[in-house]
Amino acid sequence: MKTRDQYWDAVSTERTRLSDKYIEGKTEGRAEGRAEGLAEGELKAKQTIALQLLAEGISPEKTVMLTGLALSEVIKLVDGNV
Repeated sequence: MKTRDQYWDAVSTERTRLSDKYIEGKTEGRAEGRAEGLAEGELKAKQTIALQLLAEGISPEKTVMLTGLALSEVIKLVDGNV
């Protein structure tokens, strides 16, 4: 009887451990997804602002300074490759 109880205690412990790891992984995945989404949103906002600046005649160099985008990114916007 003791061996059987020990077995089921071990099974219960393992299930709890796996459940905890599952929840932890799911939480980490959500956090990573949010961070990626925010980064993509920030980039999109910078690109939108850069396009507006360029449309107003602001130079690509000044647009880089104002938006924080790389010059190569701004040039891609000018060329319509983004």
